[in-house]
Amino acid sequence: MELLRTDLQLEVVLANGEEDKFLIRDVNPEMSDLYVTEMAGIIASTFEIKGQNITRVKDVSIIKTNRVQHELPA
Repeated sequence: MELLRTDLQLEVVLANGEEDKFLIRDVNPEMSDLYVTEMAGIIASTFEIKGQNITRVKDVSIIKTNRVQHELPA
């Protein structure tokens, strides 16, 4: 069975001015790209990288890939 996997790669700015990347895996693929992009900023604002708060999301890349789900024998 094939499933669509949606990951988000965010380019973010930290409180100290450094730039970094932040990955959010397995976002619901049924959500619209616009909704996912808006949610990414909200989600990122709750995390820290290297002890620094994320102050701004510069860019969001939506990465959609197919993956195969292996069914386990009963």
